[in-house]
Amino acid sequence: MRSRARSVFLLLGAIGLVAATTACGSDSRTDATGTPSGDITVFAAASLTAAFTDLADAFMAANPDTTVTLNFAASSELVTQIGEGAPADLFASADLSNMAKLTDAGNNATEPVVFAHNS
Repeated sequence: MRSRARSVFLLLGAIGLVAATTACGSDSRTDATGTPSGDITVFAAASLTAAFTDLADAFMAANPDTTVTLNFAASSELVTQIGEGAPADLFASADLSNMAKLTDAGNNATEPVVFAHNS
């Protein structure tokens, strides 16, 4: 259970970081008080649906001026969508190979960060 709590904390932090620093084209910003506002678009592997839905709900409850839009599909399908121009502020892949495809194509704004592992 402790591992799950850590993962939730890290994911909330990731969403918060995106809200504060996104440069991928969405209308996301931070106001003068440091409170995130705007829209965040998250593309995540279908296996992360429950976790990311809970995280998005919690993030929007804590930041009412922010809207999180979730797109769940197979990681390979999400990489294709992003490669075709679909706007994504955060991409959470279920594996490293699809993340590598995304970065090899130059479709990332920052370096990838591993936030969880399967045991």
